[in-house]
Amino acid sequence: MKKPLKVILAVVIASLLFNLYSIVKMNQIGKELEYLRESYSRTEWQMMSEVSSIQQQLYEWRESEKWVSDIHFLPDVEASTLGNIHLDVQWTFKELESDADVVFSYKKDEEAEWREVVASLMSGTTYEAAIQIDPEFGYLYKIDSVGSLNRGTGTEYLPVDLFQSRGLTISYSTLTSGKTTHFEAIIEQRDVWFDFYKVEKAKAYVHLNDGSQKVVDFTYGIYDDGIYDDEMQHELDGEEVWAVQVEMENMVFIEVEVTYGDGSTEKDTFHLHEEVVEEIRELM
Repeated sequence: MKKPLKVILAVVIASLLFNLYSIVKMNQIGKELEYLRESYSRTEWQMMSEVSSIQQQLYEWRESEKWVSDIHFLPDVEASTLGNIHLDVQWTFKELESDADVVFSYKKDEEAEWREVVASLMSGTTYEAAIQIDPEFGYLYKIDSVGSLNRGTGTEYLPVDLFQSRGLTISYSTLTSGKTTHFEAIIEQRDVWFDFYKVEKAKAYVHLNDGSQKVVDFTYGIYDDGIYDDEMQHELDGEEVWAVQVEMENMVFIEVEVTYGDGSTEKDTFHLHEEVVEEIRELM
C-alpha cells in the first residue's frame, strides 16, 4: 500500500474515532444536563413547597395574633334600597376588657369625619354594629375599645363587592361567512344580594351597514350549547344565563343593553369587523 493511501486511511480512521468519541461524549453530556434539569426541578418544587408552607404558617400565625378576627359584613336585604345599603357587621375579639365600650367607626374614603356606632355585645367577645352606606362611594372602617385600656385596629376598606358589584360577565363569539355574520352572546350574573342589582332584561341592538337597526331580545334560561362531548362543552352549559343568537347579513356592530331591577342600564358595543372565537368582558 502506498504511503499517501496509508496516511489518508489513518486520517479517516482517526476522524471516525474522534466522531464516535464526540457522539459518546455528547450523549454523556446530554444525560448529565437532563439529570441536572430534573435535579433543579425537584429542588425548585421542594423550595416552592417549603415557601408555601412557611407562608401558610405565617398567615395562620398572623390570624391567631389578630386582636379582631372573624369579621363579617352581612347585607340587610329587606332594609336596603338602591342608594342606602344596610350592613350588619359582626366580629370577635381575641381578648377584651370586661368594662370596655366598643365602637365601630366608618367614613367615606374622601371624608375627614368618622361616623361612630356603639357596638352591641352578642356573646362572649363577639360584637355587632349596624351601618348604612351609599354604594356610590368607597368606605373605610376601624374598631376601637374604650375603657381603662384603649385599643384600636388599623384602618381597613369595606369590601365593595358587597354593595357595588353587579357581578356581570358577558362572553361572546362571532363567525362571518361572506356577508353573513353569526353573533352569540351570553350574560352570566353571579349571585347578588339585592334584587335591584339583578338583571331584569337585556337587548341586542343590531346596526346594519345601511344605517338601519334591528332589536333582538335576550332570553333567560338553561344554556344548552348543543355539544354532547363533556370535554368540548361550554363551561356555562346547563347554567341559567341570558343568551342571544343573531345571524344577519351586513351587520356592522351590535350594542348590548342590560337593564337592572332598579331601572338603570349599561351598554357595551361589539364590532363585527373581525372573527372572535370567544371573548369575555366584565361589567359592574
